[in-house]
Amino acid sequence: MEDNDKQLKNPSSRSLFSSQTKDGKVSFSVNIPKLMFFLSGMMLILVYTNITLACLTNFNCRIFIPSFIYLGCFRGHDRLFIVACTYYALVLPLLYVGAYFHFRSVATETFKLGFKAFGFISAVSLPVIGLTDEVNAVHSIPWEPINKFFCMIFLISNIAWSLLAYLSLRKMSPTLNSSERKWYYALNAMMGLLAFLGVFYLLQWKYAYSMSAGFLFNENIQALCEWAILTLGIIAPTVFSQFFRGFILSFNVSSQSLEMTQV
Repeated sequence: MEDNDKQLKNPSSRSLFSSQTKDGKVSFSVNIPKLMFFLSGMMLILVYTNITLACLTNFNCRIFIPSFIYLGCFRGHDRLFIVACTYYALVLPLLYVGAYFHFRSVATETFKLGFKAFGFISAVSLPVIGLTDEVNAVHSIPWEPINKFFCMIFLISNIAWSLLAYLSLRKMSPTLNSSERKWYYALNAMMGLLAFLGVFYLLQWKYAYSMSAGFLFNENIQALCEWAILTLGIIAPTVFSQFFRGFILSFNVSSQSLEMTQV
């Protein structure tokens, strides 16, 4: 009984995949919090494979460091960019659904609506960003304003969603167990670092291309800042998902039914 309670409270202690046979039916379950480790890791492999190939082939990264968005409109690297955007657009809904079910007990109706709206906007806008960025440099239609618009709403929706999730989590902080409390401290540090990098990135846009450009403000530092924000943004869903106790995806072979369950 103690082992079962421990597994329920700590998602990382549960196995990634499990199966159970009952009444002639075989049920398969996937531990979503643990799965997010692998899904986020795959995304990191995709984006850093792209920049590694870029530095080995088309760019001298000692002189110029291309940003993730820049690679999206550079022929030869645009396909990996689109694959990465589309792939993570399929991963993020797992986070959004898990957060909604986990935080709905403490969330107001406004917060619940925000979780749904911002999650939907984020998941839809990400593949559009990949497509419009790829055709921006080769199509006669001015896609750049459209791409910037979707980049902006993706950024705003994720900032707003993260704030809703963080505020909801703060309400639940007294009920966190020891393992979750460690993740909570890590989340606080990550949110603070992202806030700092966000401000620093905005300052790069103001000074990196002006007369004030220098060692601290230049296009390479701006690109490194963007890569740091991107990396933390990819890791963030894994951190948030560690608070989703017992959130599993269940598949029943006999009835061919797919359902989300809270254990």
